[in-house]
Amino acid sequence: MIERVRIAPVAALLLLLVLIFSLVPSSDALAADTCVSRNSPSSSLAAVCSLELVGKGRDKEGLERVRLSCNSTTGQDVPVGIASTSQNAPMAKLSATLRQQLQQLGSGVVIAQPRCQQQTEAPGAGANLLPMFGLLYFCEGAITLVNPVVRDLFLPYASSSRAQDDVAAVVVGGTARVSVVGARVDRVVASTTFGVVQNAELSLKDSAFNDTVGNPGSAVFVRDSSTLRIASSNFTNGHSTDFGGALAIMGCSDVRVQDSVFLGCSADMSGGAFFVAELASVVLSNTRILHSTAGNGRAPLSRGGGIFCGGGRYLGLVNGTVIMHNKAHGSGGGLYAEGPQPRTDRTQPGVGAAQAAPKLQVVVSPDSVISRNEAVGGDEAGPSTGGGAFLGPAITFDPAVVRAVARNNTAPRDADIGTQPGKLSVLPDRVSGYAARPDALEGGLRVEVMLLGQGGFACGGRNIHAYWDSVADNASVGADGGRSANSSVAQQRPPTTPKDTEATNASGVAVMLLRFFEPPGQHLVTFLVEGLPALSANLTVEVRQCWKGEQQELRRPGVCRVCPVGSYNFQQGR
Repeated sequence: MIERVRIAPVAALLLLLVLIFSLVPSSDALAADTCVSRNSPSSSLAAVCSLELVGKGRDKEGLERVRLSCNSTTGQDVPVGIASTSQNAPMAKLSATLRQQLQQLGSGVVIAQPRCQQQTEAPGAGANLLPMFGLLYFCEGAITLVNPVVRDLFLPYASSSRAQDDVAAVVVGGTARVSVVGARVDRVVASTTFGVVQNAELSLKDSAFNDTVGNPGSAVFVRDSSTLRIASSNFTNGHSTDFGGALAIMGCSDVRVQDSVFLGCSADMSGGAFFVAELASVVLSNTRILHSTAGNGRAPLSRGGGIFCGGGRYLGLVNGTVIMHNKAHGSGGGLYAEGPQPRTDRTQPGVGAAQAAPKLQVVVSPDSVISRNEAVGGDEAGPSTGGGAFLGPAITFDPAVVRAVARNNTAPRDADIGTQPGKLSVLPDRVSGYAARPDALEGGLRVEVMLLGQGGFACGGRNIHAYWDSVADNASVGADGGRSANSSVAQQRPPTTPKDTEATNASGVAVMLLRFFEPPGQHLVTFLVEGLPALSANLTVEVRQCWKGEQQELRRPGVCRVCPVGSYNFQQGR
């Protein structure tokens, strides 16, 4: 009876956590053939633990206090790994004093070197080839950390996003399932506070992260085939020196966030609060991303002030999720999303089979809000686009819903929604019986060129160039503009210098008044988008001969001047 009383509170707490996170939809339907299936945990270990990692303050290596004590429901000690002493590991930079402090953990814990460390640092199957290092490693069992404290901690970490430099305060790997309740994390400088690798699972509830600095993902970096659940938690002033101010999500990870707030986060490059890449799936439910920033005005390719999703299988913004007051020094002030791209470089973090992945599915519920975000500056593709969201190639989404939820955003181009240009058309696409007039008012050929992106969104602020040559075909063109039956369209020379250029307006339309003074015959006008030579539209123009009552100009045979009042030309074209 005594044993049953001792187990009941722990079991009840674990059951409560399971019920809370079961409210979020399962990701089984999102699985892709290119992702490694998750292995079921083999350990029967279950324990409730307390943790304190208190450092000496920013720029000061060492620990003021380290304590980890556990109470196992199965009577087993919890195996943990501690900072690596490998000469190839960044943790080797840590002082001997700090490593000695880590040896002095509390009750119910056994230091399992190198077993736990090897399980956690091992590359994830089919995903990352590089390890993640940390002060403490959890590698097996169901562990609940109640009210853990991590603060004033300084760890050596790299200023680039290479995985061999990843140094976390706590690493969850192997088949461990760690539930964190009531965490208080303040003033931590490391690659990330919690690193999640292999098939491990981490859940955070009622937790607060403040003033964390890392790279990538100052609060949590999850990768491989791991699982992350976050509920009722706050992330404030998280900063990354590269990607993902608060969270970095890679590999085939499955992430669900609900009832949480990300406030004032920033990244020197992309993903002010979230950075998502490769084949991950992410759902944000009733979550707010506010006042976050991607880029510092100096780094290139700074995109996604709130969220950067450069790949992934699924991105859901549901149940009143709000993305407001975010800023990107590039495209996608609130959100930047594009589908998985081919990837063959397996020396870098990621899944090499991304080229076989399906398109990224972006789902936005009608009660979500994307508003008052801002995209500034630009990159190699030109001025920034999509103050609210930029939706790039290889994705699917509902245009009507996205159009409804994205309002009152600002950007140099496409204030609310920016997309990759995909269709260029011209109206009219054929003109017959045309003759130019010599004066400015009558001499132009007026056309409208429309540029649209995915979902039918207008692509404004793009330069449209018009090209044509001065060679007509040999077919005869009658006075009425008609052509003989045996005529054919002239072969056009490749475009060189554009004859006219006009930018598309906010509706994606460029109104062009072509100064078209070509001789009688059939001509082809080609319209191209600046920087996107694959997009083109053609206009066929049949220039007629001058009629009676018109005078053909000697140096411009395609120009027909109307005879002055009081005179008349009885011979056609003379």
